[in-house]
Amino acid sequence: AIEFVEEPTRGLDNLATVHKNVTQKIAIDESFQDVENIDQIKDDQIADILIVKPSAIGGIKFASQLIDRAKSLELEVVVTSLLDGAIGVAAAAHLTSAHNLLNPAPGLGTSALLSNDLAESIPIKNGNMVLDESSGLGIKICLLHALSNCVTHLHSWSSFSICCFRFSCCSRKNSFRH
Repeated sequence: AIEFVEEPTRGLDNLATVHKNVTQKIAIDESFQDVENIDQIKDDQIADILIVKPSAIGGIKFASQLIDRAKSLELEVVVTSLLDGAIGVAAAAHLTSAHNLLNPAPGLGTSALLSNDLAESIPIKNGNMVLDESSGLGIKICLLHALSNCVTHLHSWSSFSICCFRFSCCSRKNSFRH
């Protein structure tokens, strides 16, 4: 059975029209551009489910706050990833687990799409990601891939440590308004 239809059309008004004329649950993703719209999503019956991509909206902390707000409005939440590698997917998986957002299933299978990731993906057993019980994200960094990425982008050997520092500390620019 189909659990929901994600973003079947563009724009809040169009989504509301679709939502009012179908029985299937509708999920909003790209059309949700402003946090102030979250009340409108519920009030105007625009969607049943909010798709949350932590790396696209400003990180884990803001995503967690958004999830709490959506739950308070009785909107379902599905955590997904962009084309995140193992590190971003692991963070999103822990967020999903912390908020008990397992049904509908999260969309976190993107790290397998990368041919040269910096870390090993969280293991999947019987269709489920198995989170490590140790502290941290529970992933193993592939140091060889990380270092080769730094070396590939160097203009001089003196910038090697700067490159690795920036590489390990970089984050996506927050383009989501909140």
